[in-house]
Amino acid sequence: MMSDGILLIDKGFGLTSSEAVQTAKKLTGSRKAGHAGTLDPLATGLLIVTLGKATKISAYLGNGRKRYRAKIKLGETRDTFDRLGKLIDRRKLDFTQLDLHSALKEFEGEIEQLIPPHSAAHVNGKRMYELARKGEDLPVKKKVVRIYELNVLEYQAPFLQIDIVCESGTYIRSIAHQLGEILGCGALLHSLARTESGRFKLKDAITLVQLEAVIKMELFDDYMIPLDDALTIPSIVIESHNSEDVRQGRTILERDVSLGDMHFSEGDSIIIKDNLGSLLAIGKALISSRELKSSPSGTSKVFEYKRVI
Repeated sequence: MMSDGILLIDKGFGLTSSEAVQTAKKLTGSRKAGHAGTLDPLATGLLIVTLGKATKISAYLGNGRKRYRAKIKLGETRDTFDRLGKLIDRRKLDFTQLDLHSALKEFEGEIEQLIPPHSAAHVNGKRMYELARKGEDLPVKKKVVRIYELNVLEYQAPFLQIDIVCESGTYIRSIAHQLGEILGCGALLHSLARTESGRFKLKDAITLVQLEAVIKMELFDDYMIPLDDALTIPSIVIESHNSEDVRQGRTILERDVSLGDMHFSEGDSIIIKDNLGSLLAIGKALISSRELKSSPSGTSKVFEYKRVI
């Protein structure tokens, strides 16, 4: 059974990301396990679980665009910005379809959003949710995020369903809350499902129950994404006799690498593989692929190490 790779899990409602990871770790017998992007217990859907050596590349898997299917309840406000919190207010819906359309326009492109009081963001070194549960006053914190797409799937008052594509780190709860403020009726996030994360899609994920079944049927490897297929950033290839140099973090020169059809600029993240396809490290390019192809000396450093795998 493959021990290093990526597993796409369809997380169920009420389960924390850590609980899902620990269950996957126990079922697979992996020595290490992690994930690339948290899902709240309220949220369901795509959770990228990293097993074995893949835990070393988690940070490079969860920073792409995210796609969610969100169900928003209008006319109700709670302290957590979702349906699990303490009720603050209920108001009548008094807006037109045109008002709703105009309000949703406010969430196109780069927006400033509130950070939910019940979130893992820090205030003076402590988590906001810890302070909120103690009833302490919290400062209003905001952040700028980018929304790439927002489409209405269905509106049956008081519920609005939307499909949203956003950058990593966006709080969908805050979008629901701020939409309610714009419409003057209040709103909260009723349910949320992550359907895409970078190039990974929910349709390719399995539940934890299904994971247990495929392991028993000895089909586990069919659902694992190998390390060398997990990342989509450009790569360079070195001869296998230089592999130990990479594992030891030694300098790799231009003459030691080949490019293939890859293109990258100075400063880009790149993958370092051996000629057998094994992922060895992630680095920061010190020269562009164009310079690497045309350099006459072959004695310049190609990259600096970010992570040895």
